[in-house]
Amino acid sequence: MPTLGRLWAGRIFGTNTGNLFLELDSTGNEIAGTARLMDTVFGLTVYRVAGSFDGTLRIRGEPTQAPPGVNTGPIEATAVLTP
Repeated sequence: MPTLGRLWAGRIFGTNTGNLFLELDSTGNEIAGTARLMDTVFGLTVYRVAGSFDGTLRIRGEPTQAPPGVNTGPIEATAVLTP
């Protein structure tokens, strides 16, 4: 099984746009960590995430910090590593 890096950074596009930073810790195939989304319009939202990695990363998260007046909700993501 491939190994999973601890730090991920990237950009998101769609309804929300901005920068994404993901910090993960793993125990076996269990994953936990923090996701930070810096939306270009709405500002920074921080999520606590947890999930699994078995070659495919699956995480779910709940917001822990958001800008005043911004409605947030849970997130879910699936990522597949490619060569």
